[in-house]
Amino acid sequence: MSPMPSGATFRASGLALIAFGCGGSQSPGPAQENPRRVHFTDVAQALGLERENVCGSYENRFILESLGSGAAWFDFDLDGDLDLYVVNGSRLEIGAEVATNQLYRNDGDGEPTSFTEIAAQRGVACERWGIGCAVGDIDGDARPDLYVANFGNNRMYVNREGGFEDAAEANGILDGRMSTSSVFGDYDNDGDLDLYVANYLRFDPLAPPNEGRPCHWQTYPVYCGPDGLTPQKDGLYENDGAGNFEDVSAPSGIDAEAGFGLGVIFCDYDVDGDADIYVANDSTPNFLFQNQGDRTFLDLAIALGAGHSEDGQEQAGMGVDAGDFDNDGDPDLFVTNFSNDYNTLYRNESGNFFKDVSAFAGLVHTSVYSLGWGAHFADFDNDGWLDLFVANGHVYPQADEANTNTTYRQQNHFFWNTKKGTFQQASAGGQGSGPIHSSRGSALGDFDGDGDLDIYVVNEGAPPSLLRNDGAPAGGPAAGWLRVRLRGIKANRFGIGTHLRLHTAQGLQTREIRRGAGFASSQEPVAHFGLGIGTAIEFLEVRWPGGETQSFRNLPERRTVLLTQGQERPEVLPPR
Repeated sequence: MSPMPSGATFRASGLALIAFGCGGSQSPGPAQENPRRVHFTDVAQALGLERENVCGSYENRFILESLGSGAAWFDFDLDGDLDLYVVNGSRLEIGAEVATNQLYRNDGDGEPTSFTEIAAQRGVACERWGIGCAVGDIDGDARPDLYVANFGNNRMYVNREGGFEDAAEANGILDGRMSTSSVFGDYDNDGDLDLYVANYLRFDPLAPPNEGRPCHWQTYPVYCGPDGLTPQKDGLYENDGAGNFEDVSAPSGIDAEAGFGLGVIFCDYDVDGDADIYVANDSTPNFLFQNQGDRTFLDLAIALGAGHSEDGQEQAGMGVDAGDFDNDGDPDLFVTNFSNDYNTLYRNESGNFFKDVSAFAGLVHTSVYSLGWGAHFADFDNDGWLDLFVANGHVYPQADEANTNTTYRQQNHFFWNTKKGTFQQASAGGQGSGPIHSSRGSALGDFDGDGDLDIYVVNEGAPPSLLRNDGAPAGGPAAGWLRVRLRGIKANRFGIGTHLRLHTAQGLQTREIRRGAGFASSQEPVAHFGLGIGTAIEFLEVRWPGGETQSFRNLPERRTVLLTQGQERPEVLPPR
């Protein structure tokens, strides 16, 4: 989140100059109507999700106050529907009311679904300055546990029958740095979930940078950082199978470098059967830690073209996701960045290197005036191709001043996959109406069980948005879909890291089961496949962590199936 030099409009690569010219203030071209007319409706207020996100003062006087927070969809009570956990920040003023996190139980009582807030009763209110959260079953009891990344000591809430128990100190993962995003994954393929924690920078509110005096962005006084502040190293914690962790940051090699970490995912980018790690860093090169298969990692981001923009510039990465947007069998990477720059789409070239195809894909012109946070590859219209969602919001309220080429509150973006390697921005009518906010983390999940993906969005200093996917308009054809849940036989009970390859009459789709995505948030561990209109399923290939493979045929359309490792017959789950 670096302030740009006074008068700068964007980091102008030669490619960007071709796209935009060299002149003064410009505005994005008009968004095109989504030809499939998928519509999103903000139902947060109607469902009682009205709690304001707290993150310091409304003036954002210090960098901590600009980060906002994330959220997680997970079925904590195992009743078959998605519950919601929302992280909250706090305020720096002495004596200010302590903000707490929220746990909303999905009551699953028909349409519309309702939520009941029970964080205090379940022991997860977390009276700290929270930023992010991650979900993972750390002890193999099939109950999803919850990790909360804070400014200060983090929390590890182990899911017990009747409530959660904070076991961060006892379990060896009491990280006291300014942690942002965190994610669970099985980096050593031993059948249990390990934990990666992205850390940001050193900040002391009693001794703020520049002795409390502002720095400048364009011509306006703003908070200082991250440039000029000290980045903190990330943490990697290895699980012993019983939910106890050992800090292996040093022997694994991930703490050889320090960056301003904001977004992180586990992703087997080279499809070799082990979990690699990609980190979106603010104002420093991103990390791409290639798993060496011996509990060590090698950062190849710069060597493979995924550390900088196409012209070699450091960007200010916020959120990240991975997905096979071109259906060629390997996961591509997408990183959201600061305003006056562009969000970066790295196309995976068979695991050998990455190519920045942001301009070709149509994502430069549409993102240069916004500041992106949450990011998701997802098939929102169920046509068999991954679309993109970006949650936008500036960090400086001063962005609303004259001649900044941007604003503090920004429209979130939907980009529809054209199936030609490019994306088309949806119009506002294609994503639902409602107020524009300064958004931060976002989480994907089919909260209403109707077979399409909905989005929860955290808005800094404002109530949230819950964008319900209402699919095609009344009278329009409904596209088919298949949703796949997994049950592993080891401690990794939800199959995190499993690769799925769905063969249909239309072609190949690939998915990887992961929870962490975007910024500081966690999604449901389900492989969602769109089938389009009249597309027949041929078969599904599954490669479990550790290498075991299975194949499934005769799968139903418009249903969710549960696949158990080692069992031949899938279980078709009842509609929610």
